[in-house]
Amino acid sequence: MGRGRARGQVADVVEVAVVKMRRQYPRWGANGSSRFRGVRKLSYRRPFYLSTLGFVPLGGRLASRRAGLWVGAGLAVLIGAIVVVIVIVTGGSKPPEVFGPWYPPQNSDGDAAAADFENHVPCALDPVPAGNCQRIKLGVVLYRNTAGEPTTYLISIVRVGVGNDRETHEGTWTVGQGTGLDPEATVYRFDSSAPDHLRAFWPIGDDILFLLDQSGMPRVGDAAYGYVLNSVPIGREVRAPN
Repeated sequence: MGRGRARGQVADVVEVAVVKMRRQYPRWGANGSSRFRGVRKLSYRRPFYLSTLGFVPLGGRLASRRAGLWVGAGLAVLIGAIVVVIVIVTGGSKPPEVFGPWYPPQNSDGDAAAADFENHVPCALDPVPAGNCQRIKLGVVLYRNTAGEPTTYLISIVRVGVGNDRETHEGTWTVGQGTGLDPEATVYRFDSSAPDHLRAFWPIGDDILFLLDQSGMPRVGDAAYGYVLNSVPIGREVRAPN
């Protein structure tokens, strides 16, 4: 009977403590269980947990604070991951490399560049095409004096697939007439400083330049590229891809 009374008194004390905890933490025990974080479980009238620091419920304010800490940490990690992805995708703050035109805006006599014609042409432009050639970047710049008269030209050749070396030719040019298709057509003729296969061009307006062969006929390209050069703005800059 002594042990029974003592056990009953302890159970009564625990019952009072449980009621107080339920009032202080309404969410605790909502599912019919009385769960506390602790080190061991005692079973008298109601199951409960004891901690060395007293009753510490899983629900209520303490759980809300801990949940808030976890949510804040998760948001910080997520924001950090987004920043890392943005830096990787954009390549950081490094600006793209910009290249100026391959020709000077004026020749040695001070004449201004009046026209720039460029395009990719077949490797068959060369009498003996290079083995690794994929295509040729061909450029022709024409200079005129203040009176609008032709003075000098500058030719650029870059063989894609062979290397990045630029082959250039410079000389004087004149305006003549006569192609294999039209004896009255305007023809730009270059002097002997240009290669034999790059000495005659047929302009169509101000924006198109046909390369002529040695018989005065427009050169015929292949399925991928032709021999027509297009006008591009003078002094155009080229931005390298990131």
